[in-house]
Amino acid sequence: MQAASSFIGITSADYCIAQTATLTMKTRVGQPRCVSLLPSIHIAVIKLEQILSDLKELYTLLKWDPDEQAEGITECMTFITGPSKTADIEATLVDGAHGPRELYIFVLT
Repeated sequence: MQAASSFIGITSADYCIAQTATLTMKTRVGQPRCVSLLPSIHIAVIKLEQILSDLKELYTLLKWDPDEQAEGITECMTFITGPSKTADIEATLVDGAHGPRELYIFVLT
């Protein structure tokens, strides 16, 4: 698996929630989640029309959009909001403990 030894993972995303800058990624065959989770840096490239205002808009789209209905809900949907951080041990903040240390989102216009 190349993702495990990669320093940078580059993905697309299905949507980005503007309210929290949260990427939404459905799991599909040939698009493993590990590319966004294992490397130290995650770069996501999206189109301007993939930006939604909030989770309510996302859920409405997933339920009512004909294209979304045709695909259906996949086995897993990942929500990524910023780089990984934790303060589990002695309340000390650690970046990248459970995923990338850095996240960059590029929007194509």
